[in-house]
Amino acid sequence: SSINYEVGTRLTYKRLAHFEGTAYLIDFDNQVVSSNGALSNGGIAELINGGATRHYGFEGGASFGLGEALKLRPTAIDLGLRYTFARATFDGGPWSGNWLPYAPATLLVGTVDVDHPSGLGGQVAWTYVGDQFSDPQNTLAEDTTGRTGKLPAYQVVDVALRYRMKSAGLTFKLAVKDAENETFIMARRPEGIRVGGFRQVLVGVRWDWDAGPKE
Repeated sequence: SSINYEVGTRLTYKRLAHFEGTAYLIDFDNQVVSSNGALSNGGIAELINGGATRHYGFEGGASFGLGEALKLRPTAIDLGLRYTFARATFDGGPWSGNWLPYAPATLLVGTVDVDHPSGLGGQVAWTYVGDQFSDPQNTLAEDTTGRTGKLPAYQVVDVALRYRMKSAGLTFKLAVKDAENETFIMARRPEGIRVGGFRQVLVGVRWDWDAGPKE
């Protein structure tokens, strides 16, 4: 159970700019968290009652219509930025003041979107995830199993292209995940280090079929 407090605002100026922000505070009485041998269970990962926790932070976002500002209509070029600061800690008990597992303080996402009337479009997205802990004890050093230890910050660049044929209702998509092919540690449990990243290339086709009005 928890009590949540939020306050936020939004501001839009024509089609050029949009801003929004939210500050929040969440008090949990008994949040379920991941444990990594914290209860002398031989290092086996499990879900436990972590007791009282407190989360507070800020989420904000902004977008800017660069194409609109440069009068490139009908081509749309939009810049976007989203930022999250979150402090999530135990509030009492043996881990009081420690960070919750897998709760990075910083998340930052920047995007560039392009859309042309011909149907051609694309996006470049950059994501940054701050460092985080893997256990309630906030262990810094990595052990021999890889199940404990701090997870370093990482960043990922994704690229996507699309082309839509309006007459046929077809949309062709090409996406490259982790375009820089940067690997990183995304988790340490339950069986040790789990590596994320690796470049992936995805191809897709979508068909939107409109049967027209029914009699």
